[in-house]
Amino acid sequence: LSLYGYMFLYLLTQPAYRIWLSYKQKEYDYKSVVIVSLLYSLAVSIIPLVAVLLIERTADVKYITQMIISAVMFAPFFLKNINIIEILKEKKQTLTLLKFIIPFQFPCLINSLTLVILSQADRIMIKHYLGGTEAALYSVAYSIAFILTVVQNGVNSAMTPWRYELMRKKDYSELNRITDIVLIVIGGCVCAFILIAPELMKAIFSVDYYDAISCIPPLTLSIYYIFLYFTFIGIEGFFNDTKFVMYIAVLCCVINILLNYFAIKIWGYEACAYTTMVTYILFALFHYMAMTYLARKNSEPNILKMKREIIISLVITAFVAVVALLYDYTYLRYGLLLVMCIIAFIKRKRMIEILHLLKRK
Repeated sequence: LSLYGYMFLYLLTQPAYRIWLSYKQKEYDYKSVVIVSLLYSLAVSIIPLVAVLLIERTADVKYITQMIISAVMFAPFFLKNINIIEILKEKKQTLTLLKFIIPFQFPCLINSLTLVILSQADRIMIKHYLGGTEAALYSVAYSIAFILTVVQNGVNSAMTPWRYELMRKKDYSELNRITDIVLIVIGGCVCAFILIAPELMKAIFSVDYYDAISCIPPLTLSIYYIFLYFTFIGIEGFFNDTKFVMYIAVLCCVINILLNYFAIKIWGYEACAYTTMVTYILFALFHYMAMTYLARKNSEPNILKMKREIIISLVITAFVAVVALLYDYTYLRYGLLLVMCIIAFIKRKRMIEILHLLKRK
């Protein structure tokens, strides 16, 4: 098989695994999810490394091995859930499902493709206009800042089934309360990470990359707004309407490319960190508008009351702006971190309650 053949096997079997994960999350069965996810992560990390060392030290060996391991681990989920004979027999039911799935999923597909373009466009444009050195500097800062996507994705995945459960019950006061708490937790993680990121970067990378440290605050703040707009997308999906996901993704991608085009020439590669931040803020704003429209259309205007969310977002954004100005002052940064730790200690009982709450969700 060629590389494309292995990619086909991976893409054929991977959705079955993702569906199983979503089902288990809906049932709050996180034990099996953690076990399987951990085994998969270890397998795709260790086995390709061994293959590279034993077979040939090339990218093809690494990626082909990863896709083979993935397909083997996904195969049981695929074989358990796929039934070609039943699909062919139940033609009417299959067509009915396709009529729902295609309009629902196609905008999500466009959204995913657009996000891939968005994540790569800034680096491609920096390399084109400024050169490979500047693109490498920005890539390092981007990689450091987006470490927090692990936390963001994990919390969002855990909250999605719970959010839908509350929406079915129309318990919007609890939905608003927990959403505020989780936003504060994510915002706190973002702020704490920004304060220690320069030392983290210096510990991992050589002195040649230190100039990119200034890109970390706006890029890391983007993680907060990514979580915020995924909260809105989840509510849009509850109403079985995903067309705004596609429209907003395409619009924001175009805006980002235009901002990069002008900003890179004027302010250099650092400007892309701020255009990325602005783009994800626009994502959150546009998806809030889409969510509000769909909620009113479905006679549910009070799903999320945004006054507190706006205040939380403004406070976190202002904090990051202040920290960005103080990035060269190590003692001040760690003074702020100490203040955050003191506040967390004073509010430790409340913090423990929040952690238990998130664990239950």
